Amino acid sequence: MKTSRLQSSWIKIGKKLEQNYEKILGIVEGGRTRVESMYNAILFLERNFDYSKEKIIFNDAVRPFVSTKTYNEMLRKLDYYEAVIFCSKIVTYLGYVEKTRFIKHTEKRDHWRLFCAPEAYRQSLLKQVVKKMNEQDITRYESFVEMLLSFFPDLKIYCYESEDFNMKITYKSDLLIADILLRNYFKHMKG
Repeated sequence: MKTSRLQSSWIKIGKKLEQNYEKILGIVEGGRTRVESMYNAILFLERNFDYSKEKIIFNDAVRPFVSTKTYNEMLRKLDYYEAVIFCSKIVTYLGYVEKTRFIKHTEKRDHWRLFCAPEAYRQSLLKQVVKKMNEQDITRYESFVEMLLSFFPDLKIYCYESEDFNMKITYKSDLLIADILLRNYFKHMKG
């Protein structure tokens, strides 16, 4: 997979952090999609570690506000389920819009959820993923959950429903909000 200049610069920054913090086990190149990035991480674990840890959580750098409580609860859920995905209820209207930009119909939101990182898995499931997937499979799916349901139709993926703050930093305006939140957090911690 091809690495962009921007991605290369982030990898260099990550490598410097890796030298300074023993908790960082390695820096793994991302991919075009989340599935590619997670697959790269799974292969990294397979190749470089005993991989004996039973529970693994994937999170995105763009979701820095996930609480320790959320991580701990998701890890506890892995005692009962092979996969646990963070999700939240949809609290606004849900509608279907075609290319024309006109609303075609609305959906009852009761059974719909928004899924996002973090995602938690038992390592035994991840080992099965590596055995079953090939490069064509990686590029076919945008979502790791979609891929799992395709390869393992009987897999029960637990929806860890949470109201915890889990903002994704996507746009410049999100960076401003994150900056304000972090400044206030550290100001509160000092004071």
